[in-house]
Formats: sequence, C-alpha cells, structure tokens
Amino acid sequence: MPNHPRLPVLLVRAAFKGQTPGQIEHALAERGWPRAWRGGIYSFHHDHSTAHEVLVIARVTLGGEGETRLQVGEGDVRMLPAGTGHKNGGSSPALLVVGAYAQVPDWERLPV
Repeated sequence: MPNHPRLPVLLVRAAFKGQTPGQIEHALAERGWPRAWRGGIYSFHHDHSTAHEVLVIARVTLGGEGETRLQVGEGDVRMLPAGTGHKNGGSSPALLVVGAYAQVPDWERLPV
C-alpha cells in the first residue's frame, strides 16, 4: 500500500457511541462527509487512491502488508487519508460500519 506520504490516520474514541447509524450519517453529512454507506470492510488489503475516507464503528487493520492492528469499539471514528491501506482484521456478524467520503467538487481528482 502506498499510504499517505504526509497525513496520518486519525482516531477519535467513542465519538459516536450510543448513536444510531442514521444519526451518525446525519452528523457526518453536516461535517462535509455526505457520501455515507453502511456495511463492512473488505477482508483484503485495499486503499482509495484519490479519496479520504471516514469509518465509524469498526475493527480495521491499517497500513497494508506488515500491518498495524488497531482495536476499536462502538462509536470510534477513523479518518483515513487517501492511499491508506486497510482491511477488516476480523469481526463478528454484528459488525456495522458507517463510512463516508469527503465532499469535494470531483472526488476522483482529490489532491493528496
């Protein structure tokens, strides 16, 4: 994975603890992250080369091969700069992720 050359992964613990997925999506949209989705995270390493991504309520492995495991809990928020490798490092069927991409005029050409 290339990972971002300058921007770090940000983690805020319990930022949305106790909130419903709808409340999380609304809060993200108000803060400039309108492209929300619900689901999981792929179990293989991948990255989004041109889009910054925010993930809420997940356990995720960051960095690509030679990975760093990061245990996270309900309501935790991770902001992944464009190019940051990540995958689902293991989860229960109860896992629900609310993810979103930053609102920019053309997210395919997001400067990194």
